[in-house]
Amino acid sequence: MLKCLVTTISLLCATASTAAVTYDDTTKNMTITGATTNKQATQVYHLMKEHDVLTVTISGTGGEYYAGLRLGRLISAEGSTVIIPAGKRAISAAAFAALGADKIIVDGELWFHVPFLTHVPTGVTILEITQRFGRAYVDMDRYLIRMGIPVSFGHDLMVRTTTSKFVVIDDGAQIDLIRATEVLWGQAVYEWRYAEKGE
Repeated sequence: MLKCLVTTISLLCATASTAAVTYDDTTKNMTITGATTNKQATQVYHLMKEHDVLTVTISGTGGEYYAGLRLGRLISAEGSTVIIPAGKRAISAAAFAALGADKIIVDGELWFHVPFLTHVPTGVTILEITQRFGRAYVDMDRYLIRMGIPVSFGHDLMVRTTTSKFVVIDDGAQIDLIRATEVLWGQAVYEWRYAEKGE
C-alpha cells in the first residue's frame, strides 16, 4: 500500500512539472503542453475568464480523461480555434480536448484511443468496475455529440484502439469530414492511420 502511494505521488509530481499553460496577450494565443490534468484545466479556466483567447495551441502526452473533456468544453465555450503545431502530437486526453474547437488546424497529429482506467480500488465488484467503464464510454459519446462528432467515431475508437494502439489523424480536413456526417448517429468516413505507443 505504501509503495503504491509513493508511486502515485511521484507520478503526480512528475506530471505537474511537465504540464504548462501559457498565454500571450499580444497574439491572444494560449499554449497547453504536457500531461493533461485537472490542475491544467483549472489554469485554462482562470485564464479564459480573464482574457480573450482566440487560439489554443495544444500538444501533450495525454493524462486525465475527464480533464481532457473539461478542457474541450472550455475551448468550445470560448470559441477558440485549436492548433496542433507541426512536429507535435496531442495524445489521448489532449486529442479529446482539441475536439472542443469548431476549427482545428492540424499541422502535427491527433492520437486518439479509447478511455481506460489506470487502476481499480480493491474491494469493488466486477459490476462496479464495468459500470465505471460504461460511464466513461457514455460520457465520451455525450461529449462527442456535443462537439458535433458522430457517435460512430467513439465506436471506431472502441473497436480499433487499446491503451497502446492509437487512431492517428494528421489533417484537420479529416475532422471536418467527421463533422460533416449527415446525422450524429451515422457512420463517419475519414482517413486515419494506426500508431503504437512509443513511435
